[in-house]
Amino acid sequence: RNKRLYLALQRVSFCDELTGLKNRHAFKEQIFIEGAVDKGCVILLDVDNFKKINDQYGHQMGDSVLVHLAKILKNCSPRASFISRWGGEEFLIVLEGADLEQGKKLCETILERCEHVPFRKDQLRLDVSFSMGLAEFQQLSLSNYSTTLQHVDACLYQAKSQGKNQFVYQKIIPLAESSIAV
Repeated sequence: RNKRLYLALQRVSFCDELTGLKNRHAFKEQIFIEGAVDKGCVILLDVDNFKKINDQYGHQMGDSVLVHLAKILKNCSPRASFISRWGGEEFLIVLEGADLEQGKKLCETILERCEHVPFRKDQLRLDVSFSMGLAEFQQLSLSNYSTTLQHVDACLYQAKSQGKNQFVYQKIIPLAESSIAV
């Protein structure tokens, strides 16, 4: 009984109840346990116009849209990817060992899949999309994950301000606080 309770607590602590994806806490815990992730890409995704969906169709429909998009992310991402619901209508993907080209390819695949697989429920059909920030890193650890996420968040903000339904990327230069936006 104690083991079942412990496993249930683990699931609640590290999984998003709505989408079944890992959550922000699981991301920090994984980095803490592993110590660091060597080389890879991180993608921060934000659902475009999500407030409109909630306002027009209600929060239950918004929840269904999030579940739909979580399935798209799971289906598009490599099996070893860390995929999480970051909060609200944001998701985060970590591609360990990937380079910037592989990260860009995944972003393109996600955008394409969203375009070809609209959300459908009863008679309703919604075209949903993401704005994404993508950053390549040389190492992701507890000491730099906050800075890395600031870089990827800046890319996401730029994608939103440039018209949404797209991604902006950068390569984070190791051992320096500056980065090159591409």
